[in-house]
Amino acid sequence: MAPPSLANLHSKDTVYYPAVCDTKNHTNPQANCHITQSKTLYTNNPDLEPSKSTTLGFGGTMELGPVSLAADWFRIEQSDLPGYASPQSIVDMEAQQGSSELVTRTNDVITEIRNPLVNTGESRMSGLSLSGSTDLGRLGDMATGLDVHWAYVTESESRIDGIVQPSDFPRHRVHATFRMSRANMVAAWHTRAISGYDNDVRGGTGRFAPWIGHDFTLELRDVFDMEGLALQGGVLNLTNRDPSVDSVNPSGPGSVDARLDSIRGRTFFLRAELSW
Repeated sequence: MAPPSLANLHSKDTVYYPAVCDTKNHTNPQANCHITQSKTLYTNNPDLEPSKSTTLGFGGTMELGPVSLAADWFRIEQSDLPGYASPQSIVDMEAQQGSSELVTRTNDVITEIRNPLVNTGESRMSGLSLSGSTDLGRLGDMATGLDVHWAYVTESESRIDGIVQPSDFPRHRVHATFRMSRANMVAAWHTRAISGYDNDVRGGTGRFAPWIGHDFTLELRDVFDMEGLALQGGVLNLTNRDPSVDSVNPSGPGSVDARLDSIRGRTFFLRAELSW
């Protein structure tokens, strides 16, 4: 179980103007609908409950000399998640029911959509992952190694109030780490990549391009001769790579992939950890 975040419980209301098709007044195929940007109010919920998750997986490992290989199948299911319905699904539900307390109209025109954070979110993800690790020998007095992880996501679906939310997802995700170590110091260069995918928030009209970013970390262990004390610092998104944007409408609502760390740009960090 995972408790809701303080932001979910107490964040201030926010207003966006996403593109929506008024399906109550438009009965033709949605592809031919006149899209309008409707005021949508996203609100918090102080009564959220903890979410639940279930993970199932199996796999195996194999050693080939200095190379270690691992293959896994995984399935992750979560329920009671806090989440927002897509504004389009709220309008579609109003069209099915005839009216909705979440949609405000004036002269039968949508003036505001209220989108509360609810505990009815569900998600399901499954796929395959392959990992490889090897020692590359010594570079001077530094030991070097390489780790590569590849995940192929075969299914990813989310629901709010039982309604499937429009979303595509990156099928391929790669994380490679080149590491160098000496005594109690480990330096690592990380490369992360995801494949491109459709921007279904806008009806699949645009596409997010593949994204590649780099991080650098330096870790010192047993600092000041204190066993279990570790210091780690470095730079995330070292090349200051911008997030992917919608190829058709790069400046419109929902046009930026805000789920990537790149949304924060180049980020320096320093943290300490004590274990015993």
